Amino acid sequence: MTMPTTIDSRAAIQSSLVRAWGLEGYARIQRTVRETDVSSDADFQRFYNRFYRVRRNAEWQSSYYAIMEREKASPSTAFGDVLREMNELTGVDGTMNLT
Repeated sequence: MTMPTTIDSRAAIQSSLVRAWGLEGYARIQRTVRETDVSSDADFQRFYNRFYRVRRNAEWQSSYYAIMEREKASPSTAFGDVLREMNELTGVDGTMNLT
């Protein structure tokens, strides 16, 4: 006679939410970003690009990761200033009015 399978509904829901929200990937990025030079680590950049669906050219990505690496050391730049710098470096115009 086969014993019925017991399902832990709470664990099943938690596991589903972790996968659906990509929490393992997010945790990997948060852990790795401190341990690596994101401006030169191609593996980190590929994973980050896939996770956040970055669809910009190599020039844009190079500028983005250089700024990210710089800001890790001294996170003092305001968000609007970072957007302006990205625009100056890449010529990509954002959709936000920052004035």
